[in-house]
Amino acid sequence: MKNILNSVWALFILVIVAGGCNSDDDAPVIPGDVGLVFPLKDQPCEQGINSAGDRSRIFFEWTPAENAQRYDLVVNDLETGENFITYTEIYDTKKELELVHNRAYSWYVISRNIDSEETGMSPEWNFFFVGEPKDNYAPFPARLLSPGYGSTIRSSDGMVNLEWETSDPDGDQLSYTLYLDEVDGMQQPDDGFTAIENTAISLELDGGRTYYWRIKASDGANSSYSPVYTFSVE
Repeated sequence: MKNILNSVWALFILVIVAGGCNSDDDAPVIPGDVGLVFPLKDQPCEQGINSAGDRSRIFFEWTPAENAQRYDLVVNDLETGENFITYTEIYDTKKELELVHNRAYSWYVISRNIDSEETGMSPEWNFFFVGEPKDNYAPFPARLLSPGYGSTIRSSDGMVNLEWETSDPDGDQLSYTLYLDEVDGMQQPDDGFTAIENTAISLELDGGRTYYWRIKASDGANSSYSPVYTFSVE
């Protein structure tokens, strides 16, 4: 009888251990975040190879992410705000791309694992891709933070806050011009919307209207323009 009880107890322990192992095996394999290496953040990139006209090829490089089996590389054109290039199913930690000279870009990398629907993500870095080295580079086109594209703003006091962010490859101090109108975001700005030193401004706007806005960033020698965003005020 004692031997039977010992056998049953041993079998019970074995089932528990086996169940614990199966639980670990069934746990989702979540890929970690990616660290970006090159092109460098907020810096001009002059390392193009195999130049052909106004284009050169450069390598995008990043660090391996834990549990990652493959990567997606996304490159955006900051002047147009468009998703310029997306490459998927990359099984290495670098990718060579051909880009147009004298453009500002942003890039980030997504890490994936076939056993998980979750993904890892790198930060998003800006860089300026140059054809020939220069003494001074234009600021990166401003990223419009608020109001978001196509958003509707409800303001009880009639005030609307506009916010943006940008940087300069040379570290120069920047000033901004706000283009705000109800046509296309391209109309001549009011005098009060020029030489803005901060990256935010609060305005009293009429409700029931749709507005278009963009930001010009200037370092005193060169300038850049953000894409045009639209928003409505209730």
